Amino acid sequence: MEIAVIGAGIAGVTVARALQQRGFRPRLYEQATALGEAGAGLTISPNATHVLHAIGLADVLPKIGMRPDRGGVRHWRSGELLFEIMRGRDMLERYGAWYYQVHRADLHGALLDLIRHADPAAIVLGHRFTGLEQRAGRVRVGFECGARIDADLVIGADGARSAVRHALFGPTEPKFTGYIAYRGLIPVAALPSREERPTLLYPGSCISIGPGRSFTRYLIRDGGTVNYVGLAGRDDWREEG
Repeated sequence: MEIAVIGAGIAGVTVARALQQRGFRPRLYEQATALGEAGAGLTISPNATHVLHAIGLADVLPKIGMRPDRGGVRHWRSGELLFEIMRGRDMLERYGAWYYQVHRADLHGALLDLIRHADPAAIVLGHRFTGLEQRAGRVRVGFECGARIDADLVIGADGARSAVRHALFGPTEPKFTGYIAYRGLIPVAALPSREERPTLLYPGSCISIGPGRSFTRYLIRDGGTVNYVGLAGRDDWREEG
């Protein structure tokens, strides 16, 4: 069976690697001309850890991810630790897998390495999807570069504004949840006060909550980088940027 996966983000590379594990030779078609470091931190819950173990990352996750012992919730104004959430070995014993904090680029790169090791030709760059049509039990896929391919199965993994979904079901737009997310990464060494760092960074995964807003932060890359996400309620839609 010839399988085409549109989009080589986390979803695309995960499904492609899972298919390889089961004897298929999928092709990933990615619009970017190069795959570089993109994104920020990700949390990987035990359910996702089970999946990643099954597709070959059991030995890699401990090298690229952090396993916090606990998480916490703080009051937005006072900084008081309202309660703690046990993670670490507690989650391992309860759910059979670890809870990880990882940089998206490290996870993405590890999956790409596995895919390319199994099939060096699996990833096709510079192919922006433009449309598809059903033809005698197969699917013809077109790309902006002029290329055309025929496949038995096409999987759309091309994001919130999926062109594959648009081609199948007509124009659709993501629905605004009413919250904007501000994301970033900061080296721990750049935090202003060395004396306050142990308090600021305890526990290793924490959310501060307040009226209409929250601020989540956790450590990645051997504890050398803080990943943060600030959520703010808004009535107006703002384009990503």
